[in-house]
Amino acid sequence: MLNCVVILGYGSLGRRIEAMLNGTQRIDANVRAIGFLDDASEGPPVLGGDDLLPEVDARYVIAVADPAAREDIDRRALAAGREPYTLVHPRAYVEDGVGVGPGSIVLAGACVNIDTQLGRQVLINVNCVVGHEVTIGDHTTLSPLVFVGGGCAIGNRVFIGASAVILPRLKIGDDVVIGAGSVVREDLPPGSKVAGVPARPLGKTS
Repeated sequence: MLNCVVILGYGSLGRRIEAMLNGTQRIDANVRAIGFLDDASEGPPVLGGDDLLPEVDARYVIAVADPAAREDIDRRALAAGREPYTLVHPRAYVEDGVGVGPGSIVLAGACVNIDTQLGRQVLINVNCVVGHEVTIGDHTTLSPLVFVGGGCAIGNRVFIGASAVILPRLKIGDDVVIGAGSVVREDLPPGSKVAGVPARPLGKTS
């Protein structure tokens, strides 16, 4: 039986996911993306805005990187009675004991090490490395080439910019933003916004 998936978001991430589901190297012959929902785009292959969720008989993938937006879209999709589709690329390396939460996405080249736990709707982008026994909270995004050391605990709605490094055994609070290329060497409290080498405070997220 063919399982249908609608992609929420028509940016580059959404188009990459569509290629994974419908392209010549599709990852699962039993799954097909039927199109996109995006409030900011019009015309094929965009079916319409998110208001069509109650009418679309399909599971959903959130193709938006912003953590707060991922949480909001997820809430609206659940309220519409839809179920998330969890996506792990076959060229991602996911070790034994890894838990991948509902709706999470692990893209090509990512390495997720043993006994790590990904929460709901986590995005692990291309070529990320997540160490052993890491916990990552709901609606958190790792941009391409992020490195997270073993034993870290990362909260909900965290955004980690491209090529950032988080050293082992650190605690990153909810709603933290870490700038691209940063090196995080100490725990970060909820709502922190940091950047640099080493990462230094820039202010608080709203």
